[in-house]
Parts: sequence; structure tokens; C-alpha cells
Amino acid sequence: MKSILVPIIFTVILFAIDWFAFKGFKELFKHRIERFWRIFSFFYWLPFLLLIILSITMIIGVQRESGRPPQWIVTGMSWIFVIGLSKIAFAIFHLGNDVMNFLKRIYSRWFKDQSGNSGVTRSQFLNQVGLGASALLFTSFVYGMVKGKFNFQVRSERLKLNGLPFGRNKLRIVQISDSHLGTFGEDGVDEVAEAIRLINELEPDLVFFTGDLVNNIAEEAMPFISLFSSIEAKLGKYSILGNHDYAEYMYRGDSPSMLEKKRLNMLQLEDVHKKMGFRLMRNEHVLIGDEGAQLAIIGVENWGRNFFQFGDLRKSMCGLPEDMNKILLSHDPTHFEEQVMGKENIFLTLSGHTHGAQFGVEIPDWGLKWSPSSWFGYKRWGGLYSEGKQNLYVNRGLGCLGFPGRVGIMPEITCIDLVS
Repeated sequence: MKSILVPIIFTVILFAIDWFAFKGFKELFKHRIERFWRIFSFFYWLPFLLLIILSITMIIGVQRESGRPPQWIVTGMSWIFVIGLSKIAFAIFHLGNDVMNFLKRIYSRWFKDQSGNSGVTRSQFLNQVGLGASALLFTSFVYGMVKGKFNFQVRSERLKLNGLPFGRNKLRIVQISDSHLGTFGEDGVDEVAEAIRLINELEPDLVFFTGDLVNNIAEEAMPFISLFSSIEAKLGKYSILGNHDYAEYMYRGDSPSMLEKKRLNMLQLEDVHKKMGFRLMRNEHVLIGDEGAQLAIIGVENWGRNFFQFGDLRKSMCGLPEDMNKILLSHDPTHFEEQVMGKENIFLTLSGHTHGAQFGVEIPDWGLKWSPSSWFGYKRWGGLYSEGKQNLYVNRGLGCLGFPGRVGIMPEITCIDLVS
């Protein structure tokens, strides 16, 4: 019953917002395009009707054997989402306009002021501002879908760490995370190739992938095996799992058939990592270096405050000396907050998961850094965070999930130089 009630409530809320925004558009435009108002009305309500149709189609698709909605449905829902957000922006300003007009009427009645009628231009001021804000938001999201998700950026950091392996003075680490290859699809291989080129240009010693290779199932990564296998790293490539890699969102439940599907999917995913040249780490560690100095690379399975908690840090670190230099690969940054910060002698933790919400504002020169990620409990959602002698770096993700675009928070390749 709950599974039916939630979509119904959501649809009613969306309809109410759409209707209220339509009322504002009517006040602005009907007297100007009287002859074409019916056509305008049809195209205004068309996205809402398509949303209902696509939602029903997607629910049916999820209940089928494959469980995956076709890519055209996901793309269609994304465009409708963008149009819906733009309408919400306009509705907010229209609400402000109605409130102002209401207060003006109250003032006029109480004080018998007959000058309150100041014409359509002034009374519709907020509606006109809202129209501009709506258009700006729509344009930004369209750009994010068409161009932003391929605007790969290299972000660099430099950290001091004595006792680097092989007597080195510098060790270069490249981190990527959250590729969500199912969102790119087969047609996105050529675009993602630019990210791989940028990685190889950095000439890394180590490459770390910190989870969420796919959206749901291993099959999504198959077209990218050759591309990711071309990533070069002098000392090796290591990877871990993220919450989306377990197929838990696809094969729900613990029935024998669902458990078997998850098992087979994981075997396929492990094979994909191997063919890409990554060593997939599942609650274990490896040592890099020689007798002079060694660096421990620790890889845990997903552990999140509000997500699957398959990671076992104690098991992963078993046998490691307390004073050894350690780098932890852990998909969800809340794992650092809950089990690492102030509790373990781990110099650097590398995470992802948040995507920086794929939307926000980052202008370092102005000191601006904001993302809705903090609304969802992620205080540390993007970049480097230092707590005493411990460091956490949260990669903003290489791919997209849900909304197939990036607005203000660009896809990231992280380059960290460890220097003696």
C-alpha cells in the first residue's frame, strides 16, 4: 500500500505546483497570445502527462525480469525533471507576487488608499523576474546535460608524508570515483575517453577507483573494459565497491532467486575489474614498497552511515603495524567520520559517493563552495578535509546518477602528490 501511496502523493504535489505555475503564466501571457493560448496550454501540460506515462512504464519495466528501464525512458524523465524544476522556480516567484498583491489589497482596504492599482507592469514584477529565473535555470540544466557531464576537470592537491616507498621523494596518486557507466551508455565511450586521456597525461604512480563503477549491474561496464584497461599506473591500479555495485537496487529482497542473481552479478563485476586491470579490494590490504619503507593500501567494501555496511575496517587492517603509513579506500565519506577520524592511525582516506550533488557553486577565488549535499548529511562532500594529522579527500565523481548532467559541480579526476 505504501509503495502505491507515495507515488500518488508525489504526483498530486507536482500537479499542484504545475497548476500554480500555470496560473502565473496565464496572468502574464494570456492577454498577449489569446489566439494561441490553447496551443500554449497543451505544450505546458504535455511534460506532466508524459511524466505520468513514463513513470508507469518505468515501474512496469522495473518489475520485469531485467529490472532496468530503457535508456530512452531515463533520458525522457531527465528532460521532464529539468522542465519541472524550471516551473518550480517560476512558481516560487509567482507565490511572492500573489502575496505582495494580497498585502496591497489589505493595505488599500484598511487605509482607504485608492492608489494601490499601479498597473500590470508593477503588479507582475515578480512574475517577470520569476520567468527570467526559470529560463536561466532551464538553460543551466540543459547545458549540464549536454556539455557539463563531459567537462572533466583535474583537481590537484599536495600532502607531506615521510617514509615514501622505494626511497621516493614524491608519489603521485590519481583517484577517480563514481563513474556510473550505465548513465553514459555505449554511446558515451568516446566522450569518457577524454577522461582517460587526462589520467594518463598525469603519469600516475598509483590509480585508485573508489566505488560505484555501475548504476545497477555489471553489464553496464562491458563497453568500457578496453577503455579503462588503457589507464596506466607505474605501481598498480586498485579499486573498491560502492553501494551501487552490489545490485541491491536491482535485485531487491533476500529470496533464493534474488541472492543468486546478486552472486552472479558480483562474479561478473569482479571479472570486469580484473579485465580493466584493477585489483578489486574487498576488506583487505596490500603493501607497496620494500624493507626500507612500505605503504599500506587498505580497501574496504561499502560502509555508509545510511547505506549498506559491508565494510570491515578491523579485518582490512589485520596485521598492519600501528605506525605504518596507510591510505584507506572507502567509498562513503561518513565511514571516515564514524570509524576513522580520531580513532585510527590512517594518514589519508579517499572517498566519493556524494557527487557533490552534481549541482552547486564552486568559485575558489571568491571563497564560494556550496552544494545541496550538506542537506543530506554530508558535511564533507567534495575536496580535501584535514583533521589533525588525518586527511580525507572526497572525489566529486566522474559520472552522473539520476540527473544525467552537471551544473556547477564538474566531473573530477583527482591528482594527489605525496611529497617527503
